[in-house]
Amino acid sequence: TEKSLKEHGDKVSAEEKKAIESSIAELKKSLEGTDIEDIKQGYKYERSALIVADFRYDPPYIFTNHAELLQNGLIPANSSANYDLISPFGFSRDILHIHANRHPRR
Repeated sequence: TEKSLKEHGDKVSAEEKKAIESSIAELKKSLEGTDIEDIKQGYKYERSALIVADFRYDPPYIFTNHAELLQNGLIPANSSANYDLISPFGFSRDILHIHANRHPRR
């Protein structure tokens, strides 16, 4: 994520970039004092995330939630899909929650 942000950070809004940077910082803080390799193996296939972007805009617009996808006709109104569960923002929040439950601070 950090590498992608460095390479493509100029293609997202300042607000989106700040949200991603904040999630990265939270994740790094939660990992302090732990064995990173153990964590990488433990979370290797825990979750996945999906980024939906509209490249007609400069910078490209990154959709942040399910409602935006509905409003733009990218998900049918009767769809059972829920982008909020697989968005990069939900992904970061959930991984941090999973980690905190598995590795409580002493």
